[in-house]
Amino acid sequence: MPGSRGVSPLIATILLITLAIAFGITILAGYLSALAPSGPPPKRVSLSLLYENSPGRLTLRHLSGDELFSAFLMRMENRLDARTARGKLENWKAVEVRVNGVRLGRDRAENVVLVQENLSFLTLAPVAVNLGPGDEVRLENLRLYPGEVVAVVYQPTNQTLAEMAVV
Repeated sequence: MPGSRGVSPLIATILLITLAIAFGITILAGYLSALAPSGPPPKRVSLSLLYENSPGRLTLRHLSGDELFSAFLMRMENRLDARTARGKLENWKAVEVRVNGVRLGRDRAENVVLVQENLSFLTLAPVAVNLGPGDEVRLENLRLYPGEVVAVVYQPTNQTLAEMAVV
């Protein structure tokens, strides 16, 4: 229409692209901050390690001390009871298990059973698991051999929290 004024298509396109980029950066920043280990490094943590050869299971139990925030990522598959969920190990975060100094990957330990007092069960996406006193993680279908050394390491400070030799 003659005599009416509007926004130039070029200006509108530039504004739309700017808004899309700003929105994308906001989403990406939120996603990356959710994956990053949060909270202070543990000052005092007591963990126990137990390996059972017959079922091929390594159990990591948090006995006492500070909570380990974003210890690992787990994709929960089914709930066994009010305190227990079974799922798949996605990735180690603040805590990792090493065998003979090498990070234990999903190729050797994929199946995880998580036991927590206040278990929140989510199946849609990988969940960052916090480990507090009384919590237990079981890595199932894991074959270890006599003489192998298993260590649990707190990644941000490279601090060994627990270590054992398989007999």
